[in-house]
Amino acid sequence: MKKNDWIKVFSIWAFYVVLHFTYKVAPCDLTKLFGCPVETIFHHMKMAFLSYSVVSIVEFFIIKPKEYTTFISSRMISAILFSYFSFVIWFIVPVVFGPIEVAWGEILYSNIILALILIATIYIEAFVKKVKFDKRVTAIIMVLYVIILLVFVISAFQTPHMDVFEPHAH
Repeated sequence: MKKNDWIKVFSIWAFYVVLHFTYKVAPCDLTKLFGCPVETIFHHMKMAFLSYSVVSIVEFFIIKPKEYTTFISSRMISAILFSYFSFVIWFIVPVVFGPIEVAWGEILYSNIILALILIATIYIEAFVKKVKFDKRVTAIIMVLYVIILLVFVISAFQTPHMDVFEPHAH
């Protein structure tokens, strides 16, 4: 990885941590929107998505890419992947070995997973940003990104009555 990639890993990780504690430090609707009011996987996915998105916006203004459509599409895909990878990959230890019983162990494990997923996502992004997307694919990426963003925003205030591992009743 290049130096800029490591800066990006650290920046996203640092912003993620800041988002994690904003609601605990200053509980209000604004911090509930992007912070972690409840320790759920969903809120952690939201923070992953938002931290990657915000750092990508800052990166856009620093780099000022010539091919902005490819830049934006690759960053939207990466924000989506980072969010969902963090959800799926985090479960590997609990699925194989059972729950992590001590708080410090879960915090350490979560930060290691976060770093590894960030590195993997940035590697994938390096390849995705080389792809020239046509208008339809770009539109699909944008629609998916906006839908996921809306789900995260709306769910911050109105939790859906569904659980990932429990069947829902009709």
